Amino acid sequence: MNERSKQPGKRVCRTLEVCRAALSAGLVGMFLLAGTAHSGPLETLERERAVMLTTWLDPALSDEERFEKIRTSERRLVDFERILLRDTSASSTPSRDLRQAFESYDRTFLVHAALERETSVFAHWLEQLGFTSVRVLSADVGRR
Repeated sequence: MNERSKQPGKRVCRTLEVCRAALSAGLVGMFLLAGTAHSGPLETLERERAVMLTTWLDPALSDEERFEKIRTSERRLVDFERILLRDTSASSTPSRDLRQAFESYDRTFLVHAALERETSVFAHWLEQLGFTSVRVLSADVGRR
């Protein structure tokens, strides 16, 4: 008898191991290729704006930490706003989201709009949400 006929089970097991390894490698490769996310300038701008707003509202941060993070975030936000404003591919075929972003300029481009109005970014954001200092100061404090 030859070696193959003595141990047919080992050969089948080895073949299954090779198949499993190939299948696993194929699945990992497929997920890596399919899972590649495209983040355009608008998505990057929105993500950075969300980071800045979250930093403003984070009660766990000290005033110094908050100030530093917001300053850094505002600088990054200015850069991302400039990138989106100068993006030529966006102006040639604008998507629905991009058209909507430019229609609500004051909310999309927070830093630029606040500079144009000569106010702080946070005050401008609150104003866009409908909160003014007069409304806040005239509000009744109470429980619901």
